[in-house]
Amino acid sequence: HHSSLAFSKLRHARSFRSARLRMQHSDGEVSDSGSLRTCFNPPWACMAKCGACCYLAPQERDLSGLTEEEQDLYMSMVGSDGWCINFDKDQKLCGIYDDRPSFCRIERFSTLYGLEEDDLGDSAADSCREHIAQVYGEVSTEMEQFDLLQDKVREDAGWVLIAEDEEQEEEEDLSLLPVGERIQRLETAKRSLEEAVESRAALSGDVAAKEEMLEAIETLQHAIQALKAQG
Repeated sequence: HHSSLAFSKLRHARSFRSARLRMQHSDGEVSDSGSLRTCFNPPWACMAKCGACCYLAPQERDLSGLTEEEQDLYMSMVGSDGWCINFDKDQKLCGIYDDRPSFCRIERFSTLYGLEEDDLGDSAADSCREHIAQVYGEVSTEMEQFDLLQDKVREDAGWVLIAEDEEQEEEEDLSLLPVGERIQRLETAKRSLEEAVESRAALSGDVAAKEEMLEAIETLQHAIQALKAQG
């Protein structure tokens, strides 16, 4: 049961990052909470000084919702490094924010992707997470700050967390996997945690969380060694 224990510790160690929340609504008003702007219901907040969505990289974006004219405009904005030519990478600011094209505006999100109103907040947040993970990394200061911001604006708007165990997804039984695949998964998880610890070192952050991650890394290493010994 070494691998099951290791993954249990891994999931627990990752709790230093705000998980994606399932929430239900109660009465309340949306407040800004320091975001660039906040909209939708459930609310989504654009994080100031982020700019992940300004990495245009057309080969990695779905432009099918744009007209031919808009696609031409989009392509004209792509710099040689994949970033928008109007984005100041040092200041992390848009140089044409007030005059940016409609496809850069969140108000267009619904028509671009054919989303229902109730899905806009979660879909916008998911889209942001994809861009942030691509630009800054899935485990990064920017991702942590974004998740914390989303939690904050939802709490301020009167949304409350549903207990995680109300809709817990059934976890895969790792003991049923071949030993080689279990080792591979544990090694991947160990690398992920090591990267998380390195990222965390750049923060003023949570010493206890770092210690917990180091303990999880050690547990993963023991599990890997035990499985290799079996083989």
